[in-house]
Amino acid sequence: SSSTLSPGDHIAVEMFSYDPCAMPSLVQSNEIVLDNPLDIVSIGNWEGSVNLYPNPNTGNFSIDAVSKLQPGQRISIVVLNMVGQRVYQSEIAPGTSKWSVNVRLNEGLANGLYTLQLNAENMRAVAPFVLAR
Repeated sequence: SSSTLSPGDHIAVEMFSYDPCAMPSLVQSNEIVLDNPLDIVSIGNWEGSVNLYPNPNTGNFSIDAVSKLQPGQRISIVVLNMVGQRVYQSEIAPGTSKWSVNVRLNEGLANGLYTLQLNAENMRAVAPFVLAR
């Protein structure tokens, strides 16, 4: 977690294992270049772009996206808490490749880190966001 990231920053993660059998014991992830600190990090093969804003938010946020899906294909929107429980789910079928949707989470949710998942046929994107009321 960082509040000092800026577009153009290079980000990688180093992981160390204390297991005596781990070879090598220190590995580094692939490096990414931050385009926009509010962009969703794609996992899988989401084709297009997705933005979630504001982040942090009060439980009300917007998703703007461009996707290579055919108009009318279904996209599942899921929000998970940090223990993997589904706290929100909806489905949309945008009529165009460029779409926007507003999400309003339940008022009873606790402050903290949540994960947004977008799932479509053979495509998936995820992004962490902070709920701070």
